[in-house]
Amino acid sequence: PALRRGTGWARRTRRWRGGPRRGDSLSPRMEPFATDALPPGTVIGGRYTVSAPLGVGGMSTVYDAHDGWTGRRVALKVLNPTLALHGEVVARFVQEAHAAAAFSHPNIVEVLEVNEDRALGTYFIAQEFLDGMDLGRWTERGGAISPAEAVAIVTPVMSALVAVHARGIVHRDIKPENVFLAVGPDGATVPKLIDFGVSKMADAMLGPNGRTRAGLAIGTPEYMSPEQARGDTDVDARSDVWSMGVMLFQLLTGRTPFEAATQTLLL
Repeated sequence: PALRRGTGWARRTRRWRGGPRRGDSLSPRMEPFATDALPPGTVIGGRYTVSAPLGVGGMSTVYDAHDGWTGRRVALKVLNPTLALHGEVVARFVQEAHAAAAFSHPNIVEVLEVNEDRALGTYFIAQEFLDGMDLGRWTERGGAISPAEAVAIVTPVMSALVAVHARGIVHRDIKPENVFLAVGPDGATVPKLIDFGVSKMADAMLGPNGRTRAGLAIGTPEYMSPEQARGDTDVDARSDVWSMGVMLFQLLTGRTPFEAATQTLLL
């Protein structure tokens, strides 16, 4: 279901300066772009022309780009070329694209292509361009929200998770920053699940080296289930349900249920 203007949720959005609106497209967990970003006009994969960087993270940079084949505006996630030399990093990057591309769901970001650009010596993911902002940035501006507003946001995300889990995939990083409040041309706001970068696929979908190493905790500590925090290798869909509960608690109270001075103490 979409969140439309005229609902309590949408009215609250309009009262906030800089709230979710068309034209906002900041990528979650990313800082403003670095000075060594690809210059405008760079063509990636023989078809995507870079317009401007949107943000840079530890592994990749996201660009506003134009698909010369279809004329479509896309978000282009480009792996840091220095990391493209590491097979495990490349495998994780490609797995992210494959996990998201496995679905056609209105509440999951659409992945259009994952490929290699040999001229640049790196890999890229082309996905739908989203106007709006992630839920983490949105909630930072207003704290706790009403139960009705929270339910209107998390229900579509839970619908997306049902589809994800049905395919044997565990997202493993459910949090407000990975829920994007996308605003469409008609003004409707649709929550979309994004960033499958640390997702865990069922064994049948993985290669022989695709298993998570025992004892390695992957995810965001504030939202991890106990078994995920332990680094268990058999984490399943129930871990995402735990994380959804933490996120819902945060929306209703303005804080996470478990807090500590350091991440080590939190875990």
